[in-house]
Amino acid sequence: MNPKTMFKIPSVALLFLLLFRGPLEAQTDLGAHFLDYSWQSGLSNPAWMPKHTFTIGLPGFSNDFGFTGFTLNDLLRASRGGSLEIDVLLNKLKSDNFIREQLDAKTFYLGYSSDKFAIHFTHGFKFNFFFAFPESFPRLIWDGNAPYIGQEVDFAPDFQATVYQEVALGLAFRLNERVQVGLRGKWLNGWSDVSIASGKNKLSLFTSEDVYQLNMLANYRINHTGQIAYDGIDNFDFELDTALPAGINSNSGWAVDLGASFDLDPFIVSAGVLDLGQISWSRDVGNLTLDGSYTFEGLDAVGDLLMDEGGESVAVLDSLEMFFDFVETQESYTTALPTRLY
Repeated sequence: MNPKTMFKIPSVALLFLLLFRGPLEAQTDLGAHFLDYSWQSGLSNPAWMPKHTFTIGLPGFSNDFGFTGFTLNDLLRASRGGSLEIDVLLNKLKSDNFIREQLDAKTFYLGYSSDKFAIHFTHGFKFNFFFAFPESFPRLIWDGNAPYIGQEVDFAPDFQATVYQEVALGLAFRLNERVQVGLRGKWLNGWSDVSIASGKNKLSLFTSEDVYQLNMLANYRINHTGQIAYDGIDNFDFELDTALPAGINSNSGWAVDLGASFDLDPFIVSAGVLDLGQISWSRDVGNLTLDGSYTFEGLDAVGDLLMDEGGESVAVLDSLEMFFDFVETQESYTTALPTRLY
């Protein structure tokens, strides 16, 4: 029989996009996905059935990093001559940008497969990092608000950094000679999280054309599990020791992976959607909420606030804290996993 080619169908991905709401992203690491004789292939599609009766997987890890902005080559070009040309890098940004890091460490894999079905059990640890920002966010820091006179500009960054462990049980079935389907249920135990609350990620500014007043509006909440020590808007401390693994705790959740494979000789079409689920955080939680508005004077207000090291920026910070301070609470919250499509 001729070798068969595997590929993804965009319509299948679109169907999942319509059915499941939440943070979604396409997966760029497809190396293991196409290794049909490796048990790692089943990590991206639970419908995969091993070629051997018993399969034992040893510890291992994978890492995926992505950035939509400038490239390393752009950075090298912008740093020629001994100085970094920030404007060159800013011009490479899109209207919406992100930095993504996903680290997946598997401790073991145990599987059994027959002609009709397969079952597997896995355990591992995951670190998900996501930072999304509009082009206006770095431009306000570098250029100030002068280029945005008469405009309302949204500049709120979105952020999530989560560490958790998962225990998974997967089942795959061969419905006939051409169709396989799979399901994998996962219990999640959260170790640490710092993230922006869904629905509370609004930061905007408007600069008046007449008197150059800058009005800032905010409805912004940072959730965390003890990593942030807050003592005023100009005094944030990040406590790294609270982000380290701490065994099993009450921060838990569930997720599911779905997959299917179709043999359309000479092609094999497969699709998988992973990490449909969420984690509920209740242990050692904290929230920092910024909600209100404040008016600054002058064209360089943003530059004074974010970049100037003189006394004027201290005055701006003092005023900002008086009218625009974070409110601390200890409310439980949930975070959705970044769903992946293959």
